[in-house]
Amino acid sequence: MNRTRSRRLQLVAPPFATPPGARPEPTGLNASCNQRRSEKMRKFEHFSQRRADLSVLGYDCAHFSERGLSLLHLAMWNALVTRAPSRLAQYRPSTDPILCPDPKCPFLRTAANSDLCVFAPLDESYISMMSHVIVIVVLVITIILACLILFCVCNSRRVSHVSKTPAKAFGASFSSIKFIDEDVI
Repeated sequence: MNRTRSRRLQLVAPPFATPPGARPEPTGLNASCNQRRSEKMRKFEHFSQRRADLSVLGYDCAHFSERGLSLLHLAMWNALVTRAPSRLAQYRPSTDPILCPDPKCPFLRTAANSDLCVFAPLDESYISMMSHVIVIVVLVITIILACLILFCVCNSRRVSHVSKTPAKAFGASFSSIKFIDEDVI
């Protein structure tokens, strides 16, 4: 049992390239555990520099990117083929929705961490004034369009009074009708 487990761990975590002059790392179960520990430390170093990996999110902050979908599919496939007793963790998605960043809060925020953002309070007079401005603009545009339509309708009636010679009715001269069995002279 231990042999198969150590082989499996060696396949999961391949040995890293050692720099020249460095001591070669041991092989076996201990080597793969050391490698995993060093991988975890690298992840912590990444977050200690206050940079988060947002490459899993798409451009609209609501969908996954290609990399995010790939990681999701890989995690789902691994969850499907791994037996329940040998799983290290269960997938429990978070129920907090991710809110897209805005200029005042330049990071991904949820309802729980949005209190870290600095928000400028909006003036109530500004909000009520904007609704009045929108109503006035809509009324002005409506009046301009109504005047334009009225002008086009009135102008087109003058043009329709011009008398034209009536067209010749169809069938007025039956001499022009040719039949199929008639010979052309």
